[in-house]
Parts: sequence; C-alpha cells; structure tokens
Amino acid sequence: MKTINRILFGLCALLVLAACSDSDGNYAAGPWNAAANYAKVAFAETTISEELDPSDPCEKVITLTRQNTEGELTVPITIVSNPDDVFMLSPVTFADGEAEAELYITFENAEVGKEYTLELAIEGEQYVSFYSANVRMKYSFTRVKWNPAGFYYDDVTGEKVEGMAMYTDDLVNAIFGVSVVGKPTYPVPVEERDDRPGYYRIVNAYGEYYPLNEDGDYDPDVDTYIFVDATRPDSVYIPISSLQSTNWGYGNFYVWSEAAWQMANNGLAFDEVGEFLGTYENGKITFPVGSLIFGMTDLGGTNSNNNGAFCLVLDPDKDIYNADIETDFKWEEYVPEAEFTSNLYDGYKKTVALYKGTCTETKDDCDKRFAEEYGTPYMIESPYAEGVNIIFCVNKNGKIVVPAGYEKQPTGEYALNKAVYATITTESSYEEKVITLNINFTDEDGEMMYGNADEVLELWQWNPVGVATYTYTQLFKAYDPETGESAPTSDEDLELLEREDGGIFRVSPWGAGVPFEFTWDRSTNVVNVTDKFVVSFTDLGDVYVTEMDTRNEPYEELEEVPHSDYDAEHGTFNFCVAYYYYGGILVYGIETMSVEFTGQASKARGAKKTAVASTAYYKGKKLQLRTGNKKALKGVRISKSAIRQRRNVQTPVTR
Repeated sequence: MKTINRILFGLCALLVLAACSDSDGNYAAGPWNAAANYAKVAFAETTISEELDPSDPCEKVITLTRQNTEGELTVPITIVSNPDDVFMLSPVTFADGEAEAELYITFENAEVGKEYTLELAIEGEQYVSFYSANVRMKYSFTRVKWNPAGFYYDDVTGEKVEGMAMYTDDLVNAIFGVSVVGKPTYPVPVEERDDRPGYYRIVNAYGEYYPLNEDGDYDPDVDTYIFVDATRPDSVYIPISSLQSTNWGYGNFYVWSEAAWQMANNGLAFDEVGEFLGTYENGKITFPVGSLIFGMTDLGGTNSNNNGAFCLVLDPDKDIYNADIETDFKWEEYVPEAEFTSNLYDGYKKTVALYKGTCTETKDDCDKRFAEEYGTPYMIESPYAEGVNIIFCVNKNGKIVVPAGYEKQPTGEYALNKAVYATITTESSYEEKVITLNINFTDEDGEMMYGNADEVLELWQWNPVGVATYTYTQLFKAYDPETGESAPTSDEDLELLEREDGGIFRVSPWGAGVPFEFTWDRSTNVVNVTDKFVVSFTDLGDVYVTEMDTRNEPYEELEEVPHSDYDAEHGTFNFCVAYYYYGGILVYGIETMSVEFTGQASKARGAKKTAVASTAYYKGKKLQLRTGNKKALKGVRISKSAIRQRRNVQTPVTR
C-alpha cells in the first residue's frame, strides 16, 4: 500500500506541475489564498446516505476535523443545497486544543418516504486553502418504515411463520454451476415499505440464510438487502444493484436486474425493457429466463436465472392449485410409439407411448394457473416398469419442470432392496423431436444415490417404406445338436420403416423382439448397423449387435473386414454384423435382408417369426433367454436378481 501511495503522490505532483507550466516551459507556484496558520478544517466523511425509521429522531451529527488546534474556533458552514429548507444547522465550534467538532443537523419537517439531500461546504481563508481536501459533503436520507412481509408454513410442524418467505435461488449457478436440482429453496426475511406497498427488500438472502455458505463466507454483523420493486405487479424489477456481504474469494456477491441495468447504462425508458420485467401474481414473484444479473465485484456480472427458477413466494395460500394432475386432467395420446433410451441401463431401448394432458378443472382458474406455472404436462407410459408412469411439464419458456408433488417419482424398480425414485433436474431439455430428461436416481429419502443419467425420448415418426425378409446366419439360426450342423433361418414380411428425417431405418420385430436399426446413405451406398442391445441370456449376460468394423477386436480368418452395403441388383442388404458381450466378440458374419420397396407398406403385415429367439445356440450350447432385458443400474454393484419390477404404483393411462 505504501508503494501505491508513493506512485499516486508522484502522479499528483506531475499533474500539479503540468497545471502550473507556461508556454515557455517555466514553472511557477500556484496562487495561495489561505491565511497564515489557517485551521485546515475538513469533513470527516464527505458522503453519507442512510434510511431512518420514522420513529427515529430527526437529527444527524456530522464530524469536522482541523489540523491547527490552537485556540477556540467557530467555523461557518456554507449551505450549497437545502431542498424545501428542511434542514436546520447548529454552529460548529472547536474548543481550544481540540481537533474535532460536531455539526448538529435537524430536519423535523421531513416527509416520510421522500429522499432529501443536503450539500454543505467549508469556505474562507481562515479555515481552508485552495488545495484543501474534503471541504464539501453530501448527506442524503429517507425516512422509511419497513414492515415484516410474507409467510411460509414450516415443513415439519406445519406452523405459519410470519415475516419470512420461501426464496428459490437461480442466480449463483450462472457463474459457479451450482446444482439447482430440486430447487434450492429456503426461507428468508422479507420487509415491505410502509409508504410504498409492493416495494420489498429481501434480508441476507445470500448471507446467514443461504444453505451453501460456510463459516467465513459472509459477514454476520452486516445486513444486506435485495430490493424488489413489485409496485406494478406485471412489471417487477430489481432497481438497485444490491451488494451482498458474501464473498467466496472473487469479491462480494451482487444482484441486479437486466431491466434496471439497461435503463441505467443504455438510457432505455421503463416501457422499453418489458421483456426483462418479472411478475407478481398468485402470491409469488418470478422473472423471465436470463432477466436477472448475478456478479462478484472482482469478476463482474452475468445474466442469470438461466432456468427461470428464481421465485419469492410471499403468500403460499395463493399458490395452491386445486387441480390434481392425475384426476383433473384429460390425457390424450400424443405420440403412440416413442423410443425411450435409458442411459442408466447402458442404452436400453423401449417403445413407449407419450401422452399430453389438459387441465379440465377451471375452479379458481386452476387450468390457467397451472399452465402459467408449469406449462403443458406430459406422461411417459411405463418407461421402466409396467403401470408406473413418469410425468413432466414443458413451461412457457421451453424448459422442462415438474409439478408440485412430483419432485421424486417412483420408477417401479428396486435396487439394494429399496425402491428407486427419479428426480428430473433442470439440466433436462426439450426439443421438437428429442426430449432429454436428466434424472437423479435415489431411494425415497434421497440418501442413497444410484446414479445420474440422460434418459432420452425420441418422437420421430417412422414411415413404412417396404417389406423385408431378414435371414439370420449367426446368433439366431437353426442348429441341430445331434448332427452339429446349423442352417440360416428367416423372419418374413417384416415392415421396413424409415425415420422422417431420412437415412435411418428400422425393422421390427427382429431377433428376440427388439428393433434392428441401420443407417443407409443412398448417395454413397454406405450402410452401418446401429450399435444397440439385442437380448440378455442367462449364460452370457447382455448381448449387443454392431457393425463389424466398429469393434476393436481382430476378426479371425479375415484378411479384410467387410462393410455393410446394399445390393441394388438383387434388392438385398448385406449386413456385416458382430454380436458381442462383456467377454468380447460372440459371433460375427454376414446376414442379409431382402427388401421390396413399396413406399406404403401395410401395417397389417406381421412378421412370420419362427421361435429362433428362444432356441439360440453358441458353440453347440443352447442359450436361455433371461427374463427382462435391462442391465444393472450404473454405479451400483448389484446382481441382476436384485432388480425387480414393482407394479401398480401409478394408475396406468387408459387408452
């Protein structure tokens, strides 16, 4: 600090010299207007701003200092600005030998709720010089009464707690990536201005009440506020950059709103920042995605509320929905055959129905309020276990959220003798054809974590383009254990489907009943078998199929690994398939599928399947199908037998 002071002193000296120079390069001392042995009087503070309770005394004491303490000295104070002549000043007198004196200011006629600013100056050669510092000061105050506001119900006792509201943070994660899984909601004190109903301040939201703080992260002796102007319920904003005492090593936290920033920095009018304004309705304050600012003084700020989860619930009684999502909604089939892929189960795929719900309960505007809060509800029918559905909503901002009461949903699965529950997080995403549910899998109490995975629901439409006959030469083939001879076997009249975006094909049922998928670029005739789960055998475990040259293991007796293609002359796909399991390559070779492209294959066609799936052989040994095709949960060392289905947890949708 001393080094910095020396540098600053040097710069000041250069500036003074420059100011005193003449055109000839000669330097002369500046004018001197102070008396000999002048007192060198100054204000101890030059800027003071505060709020006073209307019950507080209407007075303020200002301290002045002097360097020359010889003799008694009365200093006249010049009033630069005294709005409405509300301020009255006492004389300022230094006692002999004293370096400090006090100026008493009174303002008995100051109105409540109005801001006043008094500007003062010290003048006169007996008291200050031309170069004296701190000879002007500004004192601002507002007489404001703050009343406790809001309430919440204690989760344990159910008792009503006055003067506090439930606060949901969606700001800190904008910089730190703090998880907002389950919404970090906690009670904070809230106060409302007596003279301005709807103008609130949140007390220590990121101080003692913030659950992610540790000792030393904030100053417990300082109250800090977030001011929220909700005087216009349809146009809510944070008008002041609200500095907090919390510091995680990058400077103090601060909170602002994009609307206020735009008005302060870009000169926009209030009616020009509507897209950034929040709302106060149904007893709670919310803001649009990205419309709030969170920062730290050493790093600066960034747009936050990225999930649109910021919320201050002042009146939870107004936030109660009477609509029951299971009884007061009409559910209609939205996508009859969507493909559900569970990455928790290593890519296990299942065809499921997706339903869309419409609220039929209009009492207390339940339908409108539900739509405003959660948007459109969807239900995935039995993604993990029969009769156990998963519900989520897509709100007006296109974000995936879950309605109240569905923060944890049963999956119908068990692990380690405990029911497995799914918590859909805000990392989920919704696109027109692909829904990604980022899910934490836990036990009911959330104490045991089974894993986190992106569970994907694809809504692509599959269009019939032909009829196919698939010939198995590898895993699913006829085998005579007495002679040791095997022969190809076929599934006939399979429907060939192409995904609506083109180039991705599927035939089903295939093998043990799962879809067989491949890509085909018609322009290059490049064909690739899609790597996916096939079947689970008691003897070998889970078996997958893939394109041969996508595997790392060498293929015996092959000088060059062939690649799948389409033989247009014979209307046949040649699939170079490899079936593999945890131990490596199981079998590999070429399997074929002849196709009659029709463009409008009839869905009445069904596969003339033989029972090959239940009589597969490997090295002369019959392979038995395992009941249930799922893999064990990732991250949990449990046997397959430890996972079982639980039925009838939720009422299934009636088609």
